Amino acid sequence: MIQHDVLIVGSGIAGMRCALEIKRQQPTADVALVTKLYPTRAPSVIEREGIAAALGNVRFDETGALVPSRGDRTFDSPAQHAADTLKYAEGLADPAAVQLLCEQAPKAVYELEHMGTPFSRTAEGRIAQRAGWGHTQPRVAYAADRTGHAITHTLYGELIRFGIKVYPEWYVLSLAHSANRAQGVVALDIRSGETVAFQAKATVLATGSYGRIFGRTNDTQSSTGDGLALAYRAGLPLQDVELVQFHPLGLYSTGFVISERILLDGAHLLNGKRERVLKRYAKELELAPLAVISAAIEHAIAAGDGAGEHKDHVWLDVRHLPANHLREHYPHLLEYAADYLGINPLEQLVPVLPTAAATLGGIPTNLDGAVLDAQQQPVAGLYAVGACASNGVNGANLLPGNALLSAVVFGRRTGAAIAAQLKAAPAHGDFPADALQQALAEVEALLHQQGDMRAGAVRERLLATMSAACGPLRQSELLTQHLGSLHELRAEFNRIALDDKGHVYNAELVEALELSRMLDWGEAIIAGALAREESRGVHSRSEYAAPSTAQHTLTTRQTDGTPQVSHVAAPDMPAVQA
Repeated sequence: MIQHDVLIVGSGIAGMRCALEIKRQQPTADVALVTKLYPTRAPSVIEREGIAAALGNVRFDETGALVPSRGDRTFDSPAQHAADTLKYAEGLADPAAVQLLCEQAPKAVYELEHMGTPFSRTAEGRIAQRAGWGHTQPRVAYAADRTGHAITHTLYGELIRFGIKVYPEWYVLSLAHSANRAQGVVALDIRSGETVAFQAKATVLATGSYGRIFGRTNDTQSSTGDGLALAYRAGLPLQDVELVQFHPLGLYSTGFVISERILLDGAHLLNGKRERVLKRYAKELELAPLAVISAAIEHAIAAGDGAGEHKDHVWLDVRHLPANHLREHYPHLLEYAADYLGINPLEQLVPVLPTAAATLGGIPTNLDGAVLDAQQQPVAGLYAVGACASNGVNGANLLPGNALLSAVVFGRRTGAAIAAQLKAAPAHGDFPADALQQALAEVEALLHQQGDMRAGAVRERLLATMSAACGPLRQSELLTQHLGSLHELRAEFNRIALDDKGHVYNAELVEALELSRMLDWGEAIIAGALAREESRGVHSRSEYAAPSTAQHTLTTRQTDGTPQVSHVAAPDMPAVQA
Protein backbone atom coordinates (compact mmCIF):
# COMPACT_ATOMS: atom_id res chain seq x y z
CA MET A 1 0.00 0.00 0.00
CA ILE A 2 1.19 3.52 -0.85
CA GLN A 3 0.33 6.32 1.58
CA HIS A 4 0.21 10.11 1.14
CA ASP A 5 -1.43 12.98 2.99
CA VAL A 6 -3.23 14.13 -0.16
CA LEU A 7 -3.81 12.17 -3.35
CA ILE A 8 -5.00 14.00 -6.46
CA VAL A 9 -6.44 11.88 -9.27
CA GLY A 10 -5.65 13.67 -12.53
CA SER A 11 -2.94 16.07 -13.64
CA GLY A 12 -4.65 18.86 -15.55
CA ILE A 13 -4.64 22.53 -14.63
CA ALA A 14 -7.15 22.19 -11.79
CA GLY A 15 -5.36 19.26 -10.16
CA MET A 16 -1.90 20.82 -10.45
CA ARG A 17 -3.11 24.19 -9.12
CA CYS A 18 -4.73 22.40 -6.18
CA ALA A 19 -1.51 20.50 -5.40
CA LEU A 20 0.60 23.66 -5.58
CA GLU A 21 -1.64 25.56 -3.19
CA ILE A 22 -1.48 22.75 -0.64
CA LYS A 23 2.33 22.76 -0.77
CA ARG A 24 2.47 26.55 -0.63
CA GLN A 25 0.42 26.64 2.56
CA GLN A 26 1.61 23.37 4.10
CA PRO A 27 5.18 22.80 2.85
CA THR A 28 5.55 19.59 4.86
CA ALA A 29 2.40 18.01 3.42
CA ASP A 30 2.96 14.84 1.41
CA VAL A 31 1.06 15.52 -1.84
CA ALA A 32 0.96 13.24 -4.88
CA LEU A 33 -0.83 13.06 -8.22
CA VAL A 34 -1.86 9.79 -9.87
CA THR A 35 -2.78 10.11 -13.54
CA LYS A 36 -3.27 7.95 -16.61
CA LEU A 37 -1.25 10.49 -18.64
CA TYR A 38 1.85 12.58 -18.11
CA PRO A 39 0.89 16.06 -16.84
CA THR A 40 2.16 17.79 -19.98
CA ARG A 41 -0.24 15.68 -22.04
CA ALA A 42 -3.30 16.45 -19.93
CA PRO A 43 -6.44 17.53 -21.84
CA SER A 44 -5.96 21.06 -20.49
CA VAL A 45 -3.36 21.65 -23.21
CA ILE A 46 -6.02 21.84 -25.96
CA GLU A 47 -7.79 24.88 -24.42
CA ARG A 48 -7.17 27.64 -26.95
CA GLU A 49 -9.51 30.50 -26.21
CA GLY A 50 -7.92 32.03 -23.13
CA ILE A 51 -8.76 32.82 -19.54
CA ALA A 52 -11.30 35.50 -18.63
CA ALA A 53 -10.56 38.18 -16.04
CA ALA A 54 -11.52 41.85 -15.60
CA LEU A 55 -7.95 43.16 -15.88
CA GLY A 56 -8.96 46.20 -17.91
CA ASN A 57 -5.83 46.20 -20.07
CA VAL A 58 -7.67 46.92 -23.32
CA ARG A 59 -10.98 48.49 -24.30
CA PHE A 60 -13.17 49.18 -27.30
CA ASP A 61 -12.75 52.58 -28.93
CA GLU A 62 -15.54 54.54 -30.65
CA THR A 63 -15.28 52.36 -33.78
CA GLY A 64 -15.35 49.09 -31.87
CA ALA A 65 -11.65 48.41 -32.35
CA LEU A 66 -9.50 47.13 -29.49
CA VAL A 67 -7.05 49.68 -28.08
CA PRO A 68 -4.86 49.80 -24.93
CA SER A 69 -6.73 51.19 -21.93
CA ARG A 70 -3.75 53.39 -20.93
CA GLY A 71 -4.57 53.22 -17.25
CA ASP A 72 -8.34 53.66 -17.59
CA ARG A 73 -9.77 50.46 -16.12
CA THR A 74 -13.11 51.76 -14.95
CA PHE A 75 -15.01 50.37 -17.94
CA ASP A 76 -14.72 46.75 -16.72
CA SER A 77 -15.06 45.10 -13.32
CA PRO A 78 -15.54 41.69 -11.70
CA ALA A 79 -19.19 42.64 -11.16
CA GLN A 80 -19.71 43.09 -14.91
CA HIS A 81 -17.85 39.85 -15.57
CA ALA A 82 -20.24 38.13 -13.15
CA ALA A 83 -23.25 39.72 -14.84
CA ASP A 84 -22.10 38.44 -18.24
CA THR A 85 -21.50 34.97 -16.79
CA LEU A 86 -24.95 34.77 -15.19
CA LYS A 87 -26.67 35.97 -18.33
CA TYR A 88 -24.83 33.44 -20.47
CA ALA A 89 -25.64 30.65 -18.00
CA GLU A 90 -29.39 31.14 -18.61
CA GLY A 91 -30.51 30.97 -14.99
CA LEU A 92 -28.84 27.72 -13.93
CA ALA A 93 -25.67 29.19 -12.40
CA ASP A 94 -25.16 29.76 -8.69
CA PRO A 95 -24.67 33.53 -8.20
CA ALA A 96 -22.42 32.97 -5.17
CA ALA A 97 -20.12 30.69 -7.16
CA VAL A 98 -20.05 33.11 -10.09
CA GLN A 99 -19.29 36.09 -7.85
CA LEU A 100 -16.41 34.26 -6.20
CA LEU A 101 -15.03 33.17 -9.58
CA CYS A 102 -15.08 36.64 -11.10
CA GLU A 103 -13.74 38.43 -8.02
CA GLN A 104 -10.79 36.05 -7.81
CA ALA A 105 -10.10 36.13 -11.56
CA PRO A 106 -7.59 39.02 -11.73
CA LYS A 107 -5.53 37.64 -8.85
CA ALA A 108 -5.55 34.16 -10.40
CA VAL A 109 -4.27 35.45 -13.75
CA TYR A 110 -1.55 37.61 -12.20
CA GLU A 111 -0.40 34.63 -10.13
CA LEU A 112 -0.03 32.63 -13.33
CA GLU A 113 1.92 35.51 -14.84
CA HIS A 114 4.27 35.60 -11.85
CA MET A 115 4.81 31.85 -12.18
CA GLY A 116 6.01 32.47 -15.72
CA THR A 117 3.02 31.88 -18.01
CA PRO A 118 3.96 33.53 -21.35
CA PHE A 119 0.82 35.58 -21.95
CA SER A 120 0.60 37.63 -25.15
CA ARG A 121 1.27 41.32 -24.55
CA THR A 122 -0.09 44.72 -25.50
CA ALA A 123 2.23 47.38 -26.90
CA GLU A 124 2.56 48.68 -23.33
CA GLY A 125 3.74 45.30 -22.06
CA ARG A 126 0.55 44.40 -20.20
CA ILE A 127 -1.26 41.06 -20.55
CA ALA A 128 -3.14 41.22 -23.86
CA GLN A 129 -6.91 40.69 -23.87
CA ARG A 130 -9.49 40.24 -26.58
CA ALA A 131 -13.21 40.07 -27.07
CA GLY A 132 -15.05 36.84 -26.32
CA TRP A 133 -18.51 35.54 -27.10
CA GLY A 134 -20.95 36.72 -24.45
CA HIS A 135 -18.52 39.22 -22.92
CA THR A 136 -19.53 42.88 -22.93
CA GLN A 137 -15.87 43.88 -22.53
CA PRO A 138 -12.62 42.48 -23.99
CA ARG A 139 -11.45 40.52 -20.96
CA VAL A 140 -10.13 37.21 -22.33
CA ALA A 141 -6.38 37.01 -21.62
CA TYR A 142 -4.48 34.65 -23.89
CA ALA A 143 -1.15 33.17 -24.93
CA ALA A 144 -1.49 33.22 -28.73
CA ASP A 145 -4.01 30.43 -29.48
CA ARG A 146 -2.41 27.95 -27.06
CA THR A 147 -3.36 29.30 -23.65
CA GLY A 148 -4.09 25.94 -22.04
CA HIS A 149 -0.76 24.59 -23.26
CA ALA A 150 1.10 27.58 -21.77
CA ILE A 151 -0.61 27.35 -18.37
CA THR A 152 -0.21 23.56 -18.19
CA HIS A 153 3.53 23.68 -18.79
CA THR A 154 3.96 26.57 -16.35
CA LEU A 155 2.17 24.69 -13.56
CA TYR A 156 4.11 21.51 -14.29
CA GLY A 157 7.33 23.45 -13.83
CA GLU A 158 6.05 24.59 -10.43
CA LEU A 159 5.08 21.01 -9.62
CA ILE A 160 8.69 19.97 -10.13
CA ARG A 161 10.00 22.98 -8.18
CA PHE A 162 7.89 22.02 -5.15
CA GLY A 163 8.90 18.36 -5.40
CA ILE A 164 5.37 17.01 -5.75
CA LYS A 165 5.28 13.30 -6.55
CA VAL A 166 3.61 12.21 -9.80
CA TYR A 167 2.52 8.67 -10.65
CA PRO A 168 2.07 8.77 -14.45
CA GLU A 169 0.31 6.07 -16.46
CA TRP A 170 -1.87 4.71 -13.69
CA TYR A 171 -5.58 4.02 -14.20
CA VAL A 172 -7.70 4.53 -11.08
CA LEU A 173 -10.22 1.73 -10.71
CA SER A 174 -12.24 2.64 -7.62
CA LEU A 175 -12.67 4.90 -4.63
CA ALA A 176 -12.04 3.39 -1.22
CA HIS A 177 -14.08 4.57 1.75
CA SER A 178 -14.76 3.37 5.26
CA ALA A 179 -16.42 4.87 8.33
CA ASN A 180 -18.15 7.41 6.05
CA ARG A 181 -14.79 8.80 4.99
CA ALA A 182 -12.84 8.56 1.74
CA GLN A 183 -9.63 6.61 2.33
CA GLY A 184 -8.01 6.80 -1.11
CA VAL A 185 -8.20 4.81 -4.33
CA VAL A 186 -7.22 1.56 -5.96
CA ALA A 187 -5.28 1.99 -9.21
CA LEU A 188 -3.76 -0.10 -11.99
CA ASP A 189 -0.15 0.60 -12.98
CA ILE A 190 -0.50 0.50 -16.76
CA ARG A 191 3.23 -0.08 -17.23
CA SER A 192 3.54 -3.14 -15.00
CA GLY A 193 -0.03 -4.35 -14.71
CA GLU A 194 0.13 -4.28 -10.90
CA THR A 195 -2.97 -3.21 -8.97
CA VAL A 196 -2.14 -1.09 -5.92
CA ALA A 197 -3.99 0.59 -3.05
CA PHE A 198 -3.30 4.29 -2.42
CA GLN A 199 -4.33 5.61 0.99
CA ALA A 200 -4.73 9.34 1.71
CA LYS A 201 -6.21 11.65 4.32
CA ALA A 202 -7.73 13.70 1.47
CA THR A 203 -8.57 12.47 -2.02
CA VAL A 204 -9.17 14.95 -4.85
CA LEU A 205 -10.85 14.02 -8.14
CA ALA A 206 -9.46 16.20 -10.94
CA THR A 207 -10.10 13.91 -13.89
CA GLY A 208 -11.37 16.46 -16.41
CA SER A 209 -14.36 16.44 -18.72
CA TYR A 210 -16.37 13.60 -20.25
CA GLY A 211 -16.85 14.67 -23.87
CA ARG A 212 -15.24 11.55 -25.33
CA ILE A 213 -18.52 9.69 -24.85
CA PHE A 214 -19.77 11.51 -27.96
CA GLY A 215 -18.81 10.51 -31.48
CA ARG A 216 -18.36 14.17 -32.44
CA THR A 217 -16.31 15.99 -29.84
CA ASN A 218 -13.42 18.36 -29.42
CA ASP A 219 -12.38 16.51 -26.28
CA THR A 220 -9.23 14.42 -26.10
CA GLN A 221 -9.18 10.63 -26.29
CA SER A 222 -8.46 10.50 -22.56
CA SER A 223 -11.55 12.52 -21.54
CA THR A 224 -13.62 9.47 -20.70
CA GLY A 225 -15.27 10.65 -17.48
CA ASP A 226 -13.19 8.53 -15.11
CA GLY A 227 -13.95 10.76 -12.13
CA LEU A 228 -17.69 10.57 -12.79
CA ALA A 229 -17.47 6.81 -12.81
CA LEU A 230 -15.53 6.73 -9.53
CA ALA A 231 -18.20 8.80 -7.78
CA TYR A 232 -21.16 7.12 -9.47
CA ARG A 233 -19.99 3.61 -8.61
CA ALA A 234 -19.35 4.71 -5.03
CA GLY A 235 -23.03 5.64 -4.69
CA LEU A 236 -22.57 9.40 -5.00
CA PRO A 237 -24.78 11.52 -7.25
CA LEU A 238 -23.88 13.24 -10.51
CA GLN A 239 -25.28 16.72 -11.17
CA ASP A 240 -26.49 18.10 -14.52
CA VAL A 241 -24.40 15.66 -16.57
CA GLU A 242 -26.90 15.95 -19.44
CA LEU A 243 -25.88 19.58 -19.98
CA VAL A 244 -23.35 19.62 -22.79
CA GLN A 245 -22.31 22.71 -24.72
CA PHE A 246 -22.06 22.20 -28.46
CA HIS A 247 -19.81 24.34 -30.62
CA PRO A 248 -21.06 25.12 -34.13
CA LEU A 249 -17.62 25.09 -35.76
CA GLY A 250 -16.44 21.52 -35.36
CA LEU A 251 -14.21 20.53 -38.28
CA TYR A 252 -15.97 17.84 -40.30
CA SER A 253 -14.83 14.26 -39.57
CA THR A 254 -12.53 15.33 -36.71
CA GLY A 255 -14.59 17.41 -34.26
CA PHE A 256 -11.70 19.85 -33.76
CA VAL A 257 -13.15 23.23 -32.87
CA ILE A 258 -12.45 26.35 -34.92
CA SER A 259 -12.48 29.44 -32.71
CA GLU A 260 -15.88 31.15 -32.70
CA ARG A 261 -14.05 34.48 -32.87
CA ILE A 262 -13.84 33.93 -36.61
CA LEU A 263 -17.59 34.57 -36.77
CA LEU A 264 -17.08 37.87 -34.96
CA ASP A 265 -14.51 38.70 -37.64
CA GLY A 266 -17.04 38.19 -40.42
CA ALA A 267 -16.94 34.53 -41.47
CA HIS A 268 -20.15 33.14 -43.02
CA LEU A 269 -21.95 29.83 -42.62
CA LEU A 270 -23.44 28.49 -45.87
CA ASN A 271 -25.80 25.59 -46.60
CA GLY A 272 -25.64 23.23 -49.56
CA LYS A 273 -27.16 25.90 -51.80
CA ARG A 274 -24.43 28.36 -50.73
CA GLU A 275 -27.02 30.44 -48.85
CA ARG A 276 -26.45 31.90 -45.39
CA VAL A 277 -27.67 29.23 -42.95
CA LEU A 278 -28.67 31.68 -40.22
CA LYS A 279 -31.01 33.77 -42.41
CA ARG A 280 -33.90 31.46 -41.50
CA TYR A 281 -33.10 31.07 -37.83
CA ALA A 282 -31.51 34.19 -36.32
CA LYS A 283 -31.77 37.85 -37.24
CA GLU A 284 -28.25 38.40 -35.89
CA LEU A 285 -26.96 35.81 -38.40
CA GLU A 286 -23.49 34.59 -37.32
CA LEU A 287 -23.55 36.87 -34.28
CA ALA A 288 -26.37 34.88 -32.66
CA PRO A 289 -25.63 32.88 -29.47
CA LEU A 290 -23.51 29.83 -30.20
CA ALA A 291 -26.21 27.44 -28.96
CA VAL A 292 -28.66 29.01 -31.42
CA ILE A 293 -26.14 28.65 -34.26
CA SER A 294 -25.54 24.97 -33.40
CA ALA A 295 -29.28 24.27 -33.33
CA ALA A 296 -29.77 26.13 -36.63
CA ILE A 297 -27.10 24.02 -38.33
CA GLU A 298 -28.71 20.81 -37.06
CA HIS A 299 -32.14 22.01 -38.23
CA ALA A 300 -30.75 22.87 -41.67
CA ILE A 301 -29.16 19.44 -42.02
CA ALA A 302 -32.36 17.72 -40.81
CA ALA A 303 -34.35 19.73 -43.40
CA GLY A 304 -32.13 18.47 -46.22
CA ASP A 305 -30.21 21.72 -46.67
CA GLY A 306 -26.86 20.32 -45.67
CA ALA A 307 -23.76 20.44 -47.83
CA GLY A 308 -21.52 17.79 -49.32
CA GLU A 309 -22.25 14.42 -50.86
CA HIS A 310 -24.25 13.25 -47.85
CA LYS A 311 -25.71 16.67 -46.96
CA ASP A 312 -24.43 16.16 -43.43
CA HIS A 313 -22.57 19.42 -42.73
CA VAL A 314 -22.49 23.12 -43.66
CA TRP A 315 -19.73 25.32 -45.07
CA LEU A 316 -17.58 27.83 -43.21
CA ASP A 317 -16.61 30.56 -45.67
CA VAL A 318 -13.56 32.70 -44.78
CA ARG A 319 -12.37 33.37 -48.33
CA HIS A 320 -13.39 37.03 -48.14
CA LEU A 321 -11.33 37.69 -44.99
CA PRO A 322 -7.76 39.05 -45.24
CA ALA A 323 -5.24 36.23 -45.61
CA ASN A 324 -2.74 37.86 -43.25
CA HIS A 325 -5.42 38.19 -40.57
CA LEU A 326 -6.26 34.49 -40.85
CA ARG A 327 -2.61 33.46 -40.72
CA GLU A 328 -1.98 35.60 -37.63
CA HIS A 329 -5.11 34.87 -35.61
CA TYR A 330 -6.36 31.47 -36.85
CA PRO A 331 -3.34 29.33 -37.66
CA HIS A 332 -5.14 26.32 -36.22
CA LEU A 333 -7.88 26.63 -38.87
CA LEU A 334 -5.31 26.64 -41.69
CA GLU A 335 -3.36 23.78 -40.11
CA TYR A 336 -6.38 21.59 -39.33
CA ALA A 337 -7.95 22.06 -42.77
CA ALA A 338 -4.69 21.28 -44.57
CA ASP A 339 -3.59 18.37 -42.37
CA TYR A 340 -6.90 16.56 -41.96
CA LEU A 341 -8.96 17.55 -45.00
CA GLY A 342 -6.36 18.57 -47.53
CA ILE A 343 -7.98 21.93 -48.28
CA ASN A 344 -6.89 25.57 -48.20
CA PRO A 345 -9.44 27.79 -46.38
CA LEU A 346 -8.06 30.86 -48.14
CA GLU A 347 -9.45 29.49 -51.39
CA GLN A 348 -11.93 26.76 -50.44
CA LEU A 349 -14.98 26.30 -48.22
CA VAL A 350 -14.41 24.43 -44.95
CA PRO A 351 -16.93 21.74 -43.89
CA VAL A 352 -18.12 22.13 -40.28
CA LEU A 353 -20.89 20.86 -38.02
CA PRO A 354 -21.72 21.11 -34.29
CA THR A 355 -19.48 19.15 -31.95
CA ALA A 356 -19.54 18.50 -28.19
CA ALA A 357 -17.12 21.09 -26.84
CA ALA A 358 -17.77 21.52 -23.12
CA THR A 359 -19.36 19.28 -20.50
CA LEU A 360 -21.15 21.37 -17.89
CA GLY A 361 -22.17 18.91 -15.18
CA GLY A 362 -20.23 16.56 -12.95
CA ILE A 363 -19.72 15.60 -9.32
CA PRO A 364 -21.58 18.07 -7.05
CA THR A 365 -19.34 20.05 -4.70
CA ASN A 366 -19.52 23.09 -2.48
CA LEU A 367 -17.36 26.15 -3.14
CA ASP A 368 -14.44 24.63 -1.22
CA GLY A 369 -14.43 21.62 -3.52
CA ALA A 370 -15.87 19.17 -0.98
CA VAL A 371 -17.92 16.46 -2.70
CA LEU A 372 -21.60 16.42 -1.71
CA ASP A 373 -23.72 13.32 -1.22
CA ALA A 374 -27.36 12.89 -2.22
CA GLN A 375 -28.43 14.84 0.88
CA GLN A 376 -26.13 17.71 -0.14
CA GLN A 377 -23.77 17.01 2.77
CA PRO A 378 -19.96 16.98 2.37
CA VAL A 379 -18.28 13.58 2.12
CA ALA A 380 -15.37 13.53 4.57
CA GLY A 381 -11.97 13.49 2.90
CA LEU A 382 -13.25 13.69 -0.68
CA TYR A 383 -12.94 16.67 -3.06
CA ALA A 384 -13.41 17.39 -6.76
CA VAL A 385 -12.07 20.22 -8.91
CA GLY A 386 -12.02 21.23 -12.56
CA ALA A 387 -14.23 19.97 -15.34
CA CYS A 388 -15.32 16.83 -13.46
CA ALA A 389 -16.80 18.95 -10.65
CA SER A 390 -20.12 20.79 -10.60
CA ASN A 391 -20.33 23.67 -8.14
CA GLY A 392 -22.93 25.74 -10.00
CA VAL A 393 -20.56 28.09 -11.79
CA ASN A 394 -21.28 26.83 -15.34
CA GLY A 395 -25.05 26.93 -15.59
CA ALA A 396 -26.57 25.95 -18.94
CA ASN A 397 -23.79 27.61 -20.97
CA LEU A 398 -20.13 28.16 -20.18
CA LEU A 399 -18.94 31.69 -20.90
CA PRO A 400 -15.80 31.51 -23.08
CA GLY A 401 -12.67 31.95 -21.01
CA ASN A 402 -14.33 30.77 -17.80
CA ALA A 403 -13.29 27.12 -18.19
CA LEU A 404 -9.60 27.75 -17.57
CA LEU A 405 -10.49 30.39 -14.99
CA SER A 406 -12.67 27.98 -13.02
CA ALA A 407 -9.92 25.34 -13.02
CA VAL A 408 -7.38 27.82 -11.63
CA VAL A 409 -9.62 29.63 -9.12
CA PHE A 410 -11.33 26.58 -7.63
CA GLY A 411 -8.19 24.45 -7.84
CA ARG A 412 -6.46 27.10 -5.74
CA ARG A 413 -9.41 27.48 -3.35
CA THR A 414 -9.81 23.73 -2.83
CA GLY A 415 -6.09 23.39 -2.19
CA ALA A 416 -6.29 26.11 0.46
CA ALA A 417 -9.26 24.38 2.11
CA ILE A 418 -7.41 21.05 2.23
CA ALA A 419 -4.25 22.67 3.58
CA ALA A 420 -6.24 24.30 6.39
CA GLN A 421 -7.75 20.97 7.38
CA LEU A 422 -4.65 18.79 7.14
CA LYS A 423 -3.39 19.58 10.62
CA ALA A 424 -6.71 18.55 12.11
CA ALA A 425 -7.20 15.59 9.77
CA PRO A 426 -7.26 12.19 11.47
CA ALA A 427 -4.46 9.72 10.90
CA HIS A 428 -4.83 7.18 8.13
CA GLY A 429 -7.78 4.99 9.01
CA ASP A 430 -8.46 1.39 8.16
CA PHE A 431 -8.31 0.90 4.42
CA PRO A 432 -11.31 -1.19 3.26
CA ALA A 433 -10.14 -4.77 3.22
CA ASP A 434 -12.15 -5.74 0.14
CA ALA A 435 -11.36 -2.68 -2.04
CA LEU A 436 -8.15 -4.10 -3.49
CA GLN A 437 -9.59 -7.58 -3.95
CA GLN A 438 -12.63 -6.26 -5.83
CA ALA A 439 -10.46 -4.21 -8.18
CA LEU A 440 -8.17 -7.17 -8.83
CA ALA A 441 -11.18 -9.34 -9.54
CA GLU A 442 -12.53 -6.87 -12.11
CA VAL A 443 -9.21 -6.74 -13.96
CA GLU A 444 -8.74 -10.50 -13.99
CA ALA A 445 -12.33 -11.10 -15.07
CA LEU A 446 -11.87 -8.84 -18.10
CA LEU A 447 -8.57 -10.47 -19.02
CA HIS A 448 -10.10 -13.94 -18.97
CA GLN A 449 -13.59 -13.14 -20.27
CA GLN A 450 -14.58 -15.15 -23.35
CA GLY A 451 -16.85 -13.84 -26.08
CA ASP A 452 -17.36 -12.82 -29.70
CA MET A 453 -17.31 -9.01 -29.27
CA ARG A 454 -14.44 -6.52 -29.16
CA ALA A 455 -14.26 -3.44 -26.92
CA GLY A 456 -13.49 -1.11 -29.84
CA ALA A 457 -16.65 -2.07 -31.73
CA VAL A 458 -18.87 -1.66 -28.66
CA ARG A 459 -17.27 1.70 -27.92
CA GLU A 460 -17.93 3.00 -31.43
CA ARG A 461 -21.59 2.04 -31.10
CA LEU A 462 -21.75 3.80 -27.75
CA LEU A 463 -20.33 7.03 -29.19
CA ALA A 464 -22.77 6.94 -32.10
CA THR A 465 -25.66 6.28 -29.73
CA MET A 466 -24.80 9.18 -27.44
CA SER A 467 -24.35 11.60 -30.35
CA ALA A 468 -27.73 10.59 -31.78
CA ALA A 469 -29.51 10.79 -28.43
CA CYS A 470 -27.92 13.81 -26.76
CA GLY A 471 -26.85 16.14 -29.53
CA PRO A 472 -28.11 19.72 -29.94
CA LEU A 473 -31.54 18.33 -30.97
CA ARG A 474 -33.19 16.15 -28.33
CA GLN A 475 -36.55 14.37 -28.34
CA SER A 476 -38.08 12.19 -25.64
CA GLU A 477 -38.81 9.30 -28.00
CA LEU A 478 -35.22 9.17 -29.22
CA LEU A 479 -33.84 9.49 -25.71
CA THR A 480 -36.00 6.59 -24.51
CA GLN A 481 -35.02 4.53 -27.54
CA HIS A 482 -31.32 5.12 -27.03
CA LEU A 483 -31.55 4.40 -23.31
CA GLY A 484 -32.68 0.94 -24.42
CA SER A 485 -29.73 0.85 -26.81
CA LEU A 486 -27.37 1.39 -23.89
CA HIS A 487 -28.86 -1.61 -22.13
CA GLU A 488 -28.13 -3.66 -25.26
CA LEU A 489 -24.58 -2.33 -25.34
CA ARG A 490 -24.11 -3.40 -21.74
CA ALA A 491 -25.11 -6.92 -22.74
CA GLU A 492 -22.63 -6.76 -25.63
CA PHE A 493 -19.91 -5.59 -23.25
CA ASN A 494 -20.44 -8.76 -21.22
CA ARG A 495 -19.53 -10.68 -24.40
CA ILE A 496 -16.26 -8.92 -25.20
CA ALA A 497 -12.96 -10.74 -25.22
CA LEU A 498 -9.52 -9.15 -25.11
CA ASP A 499 -6.91 -10.24 -27.65
CA ASP A 500 -4.15 -9.07 -25.30
CA LYS A 501 -4.18 -11.26 -22.20
CA GLY A 502 -1.03 -9.77 -20.70
CA HIS A 503 -0.61 -7.30 -17.87
CA VAL A 504 2.20 -5.07 -19.12
CA TYR A 505 1.12 -1.95 -21.08
CA ASN A 506 -2.19 -3.56 -22.01
CA ALA A 507 -3.92 -0.64 -23.77
CA GLU A 508 -6.82 -2.91 -24.75
CA LEU A 509 -7.49 -3.62 -21.08
CA VAL A 510 -7.52 0.11 -20.23
CA GLU A 511 -9.91 0.77 -23.11
CA ALA A 512 -12.25 -1.94 -21.83
CA LEU A 513 -12.13 -0.52 -18.30
CA GLU A 514 -12.95 2.95 -19.65
CA LEU A 515 -15.80 1.54 -21.73
CA SER A 516 -17.33 -0.26 -18.75
CA ARG A 517 -17.52 3.02 -16.85
CA MET A 518 -18.75 5.06 -19.82
CA LEU A 519 -21.67 2.66 -20.19
CA ASP A 520 -22.59 3.35 -16.55
CA TRP A 521 -22.67 7.11 -16.57
CA GLY A 522 -23.81 7.27 -20.20
CA GLU A 523 -27.13 6.02 -18.85
CA ALA A 524 -27.00 8.82 -16.29
CA ILE A 525 -26.70 11.41 -19.09
CA ILE A 526 -29.74 10.12 -20.97
CA ALA A 527 -31.77 9.68 -17.76
CA GLY A 528 -30.96 13.27 -16.80
CA ALA A 529 -31.92 14.53 -20.27
CA LEU A 530 -35.27 12.73 -20.02
CA ALA A 531 -35.90 14.21 -16.58
CA ARG A 532 -34.95 17.80 -17.48
CA GLU A 533 -38.27 19.58 -17.82
CA GLU A 534 -37.00 22.82 -19.29
CA SER A 535 -35.27 24.12 -22.38
CA ARG A 536 -32.26 25.69 -20.69
CA GLY A 537 -29.13 24.05 -22.02
CA VAL A 538 -31.13 22.14 -24.65
CA HIS A 539 -32.37 24.99 -26.79
CA SER A 540 -33.92 23.00 -29.59
CA ARG A 541 -36.18 20.70 -27.59
CA SER A 542 -39.51 22.35 -28.33
CA GLU A 543 -41.55 20.05 -26.10
CA TYR A 544 -39.89 21.51 -23.00
CA ALA A 545 -41.39 24.34 -21.07
CA ALA A 546 -39.20 26.81 -19.22
CA PRO A 547 -40.48 26.84 -15.61
CA SER A 548 -40.19 29.87 -13.39
CA THR A 549 -37.86 27.95 -11.08
CA ALA A 550 -34.72 26.48 -12.64
CA GLN A 551 -33.70 23.03 -11.42
CA HIS A 552 -30.57 20.92 -11.29
CA THR A 553 -30.76 17.17 -11.83
CA LEU A 554 -29.07 14.74 -9.43
CA THR A 555 -28.58 11.25 -10.87
CA THR A 556 -27.69 8.41 -8.50
CA ARG A 557 -26.93 4.80 -9.36
CA GLN A 558 -29.34 2.38 -7.75
CA THR A 559 -28.33 -1.03 -6.41
CA ASP A 560 -29.53 -2.70 -9.63
CA GLY A 561 -27.28 -0.40 -11.66
CA THR A 562 -30.03 1.77 -13.13
CA PRO A 563 -29.99 5.57 -12.73
CA GLN A 564 -32.45 7.43 -10.51
CA VAL A 565 -32.97 11.16 -11.06
CA SER A 566 -34.10 13.76 -8.54
CA HIS A 567 -34.34 17.54 -8.80
CA VAL A 568 -32.80 20.32 -6.73
CA ALA A 569 -33.88 23.94 -7.15
CA ALA A 570 -31.16 26.23 -8.49
CA PRO A 571 -30.44 29.39 -6.48
CA ASP A 572 -32.46 32.42 -7.47
CA MET A 573 -30.62 34.48 -10.05
CA PRO A 574 -30.40 38.21 -9.36
CA ALA A 575 -31.25 40.78 -11.96
CA VAL A 576 -28.59 40.75 -14.67
CA GLN A 577 -27.63 43.69 -16.83
CA ALA A 578 -28.30 43.21 -20.51
